[in-house]
Amino acid sequence: MGPMKPCWWGTDLRRFTTWATGMSAGPAAKSGQTITFHTSISGTSVVSVTVMSYGDLTFTTSPTVTGDSTIQVWADRQRLQHLPTTMESAPTFTIHVVA
Repeated sequence: MGPMKPCWWGTDLRRFTTWATGMSAGPAAKSGQTITFHTSISGTSVVSVTVMSYGDLTFTTSPTVTGDSTIQVWADRQRLQHLPTTMESAPTFTIHVVA
């Protein structure tokens, strides 16, 4: 996972390209499979987070709330064996939203 950068509240959708790297959905014979990421948000300064199958991270901040939101990211167990596949083992990171 890539590093986070500061962000301002009330901004439109934020995108960090190639945030998740070094991923593979399986051997070449299974090239049609995709990686599905799931996220969980704790806190109110971030209202949505998505990790695309190609590794970009996008999020939207609250238009009125500053502070920290803790994000967990995990992948679909059936499609990806080397990344965390449950919330209990999922890495967490914090997005700090400032006014």
